[in-house]
Amino acid sequence: MQKKTYNRNVINFLIINFIYISVFSIWFYMSGNREFLIYIFVMIALVFTIFFTDKKVEYPNSVFIGFTIWGIIHMMGGGFSFNGTRFYDLILLPVSEKYSILKYDQVAHVVANYLATILMFLIIRGKFQNKIKSWFAISVVVVMAGSGIGAINELIEFLAFLKTGSTGMGGYVNTLLDLFFNLIGGIIAMTYIRLKKGKI
Repeated sequence: MQKKTYNRNVINFLIINFIYISVFSIWFYMSGNREFLIYIFVMIALVFTIFFTDKKVEYPNSVFIGFTIWGIIHMMGGGFSFNGTRFYDLILLPVSEKYSILKYDQVAHVVANYLATILMFLIIRGKFQNKIKSWFAISVVVVMAGSGIGAINELIEFLAFLKTGSTGMGGYVNTLLDLFFNLIGGIIAMTYIRLKKGKI
């Protein structure tokens, strides 16, 4: 049996992500950003998970591009500031002053969970051999799976708070808004998947 080799796209994905993660690691260390140093390990785990599962799932190039862009957005959100305000706290569109909507952070959550939902669909799709009988059922499963990844991210934020004492993550309202925008990202992703009839 011929041994399957890694395709060039996933190798490029690994190299590019290694470069920007290394740069941000140095930046976070020099600036004393202990919270996002923890996220560096999460990013590394995510990158290697995608890399090592590509042989079985065969992700499209859009997944590698999407996760690379999101990773940079995520790192910039916690590492850069504008007029003294951290990117993640910037209001991009003043929809609600009471609940601080729409923030850079919330857009990042939509993007992250959009990608997580796409990833979950690609993993689950193989179990059905591309023959899906109930799109409603698979949509519920995939969106909930993607949202589960988002919930794990909230847990990581809590653990980062316990470790560093940073209050940058916000309270209950911020957490619930994050989960809400995660759900929006998942629904958008599943709508796209349905329109493409699962051929992504």
